[in-house]
Amino acid sequence: MRRRVIELLIGTEYSLHCVSEPIEALADADEVLVSNALMPLLPVNTVQSWRYCSRQLYDFLRPHC
Repeated sequence: MRRRVIELLIGTEYSLHCVSEPIEALADADEVLVSNALMPLLPVNTVQSWRYCSRQLYDFLRPHC
């Protein structure tokens, strides 16, 4: 799924950064998504005290995942 998401984002208005950062890096995120073998793509609502309301990227990717 990771490779598929990267391919889908090439040439779009979205930027993708693969990083290894502490969880605090998510404080600045507009939207957070997770994927695994059981659930291809899921939006994250909250992490610790941070809330993510945007679903723009998820809505863009969902039909293709």
